[in-house]
Amino acid sequence: MKRLIMTICLAVLSLSMLAHAARDEKQAPPSFKPGAKVEVLLSIDCPKGWAHNPNVPLTLKFDEEYLKTAPISVSQPSFSAKFEGHPHSVQLKVPLTLSGKLANGELKIPAQVDAFICLDDESICVVASEAVTIRIMVQDKAAKGEKNQAQGKGSLALSHLLEMPE
Repeated sequence: MKRLIMTICLAVLSLSMLAHAARDEKQAPPSFKPGAKVEVLLSIDCPKGWAHNPNVPLTLKFDEEYLKTAPISVSQPSFSAKFEGHPHSVQLKVPLTLSGKLANGELKIPAQVDAFICLDDESICVVASEAVTIRIMVQDKAAKGEKNQAQGKGSLALSHLLEMPE
C-alpha cells in the first residue's frame, strides 16, 4: 500500500513539473530572425490613479536621424493611437522590419512616447513625454525543441508604464 501511495505521489509530482515547464515555455518571449517582419504591440500604461485622455492621440516617435542608419525599417517615423473614453492602458501597433544583417542578441530600439494623461477625476492633466526602448530578441535559428523562437514574422507584446507626474 505504501508503494502504491508513493507511486501516485511521484506521478502527481511529475505531472506538476511538466505543467510548470509547459507554462514557462509559453511565457518565453519570442525571438525573431534577422530580416523578420515584427508587429510590436506596445501597451502604454498610466500610473495608478491616472488615465489617458482622448483629446490628444497617443504617439510613438522614432528619431529620423536614427532611422537613417537603424537596424530596422519602418513605414513612417511616428505612430499614433486614437481611443475613446479614459483607458488606463492604450496599445500602439508598430510594424517594423529587422535588418537582414543582425547578430544574435537583444536589439534595443530607442523611441519617444507622448501621452496626454489626467487624474481619474480630470482635476489635473499633463503631457507625459518619455523615452522608451523597444527590446527585440534576435536569433538566426531556433535550437532543437525551442518553440516560438527565430520567427520570420510575428507579433511581440511589450508594455511601458509611464512615470508618475510630478
